[in-house]
Amino acid sequence: MKKRNLFIILMSCLVLIGYFGWSYYITEYEATKKENSKISYIPESSQVREIGYIQDFRITRSLIKHEKEIIWWVKIPSTNKLYSCSWEGGFADYEKDEGVELIHLPGGTDSEVWDGYIIGLHGNHKGKLTLVWALDVDDILYDINED
Repeated sequence: MKKRNLFIILMSCLVLIGYFGWSYYITEYEATKKENSKISYIPESSQVREIGYIQDFRITRSLIKHEKEIIWWVKIPSTNKLYSCSWEGGFADYEKDEGVELIHLPGGTDSEVWDGYIIGLHGNHKGKLTLVWALDVDDILYDINED
């Protein structure tokens, strides 16, 4: 009886470990496909181009949805604004305090289009292009406080 219970517990643990390992592999595979997707940038006159740096970032993985989510907080020293930029495709390896150019549409949360781009400025990341949703953090907090 004890051997059977031990066997059931052991097999359950192995199945769970196998599932999480497979889920992690699939999540990273999907993230690699997303990172290798071709992002084309067509300049528009309405877009704002600002130089800043990655103030901080967060990487999360949903093993259930098989999604890797990256959020960079891009600080623009000239305007003292902070933008929350969530990864939608393209290059994904920016580091903290790395210099970048943020290209986005003005309008904050009033706009229906939040598409923007981050372009690396230095070293191996120079010219690397990332598609993001770029939102001004102050606009987000203002919208929350209005409700």
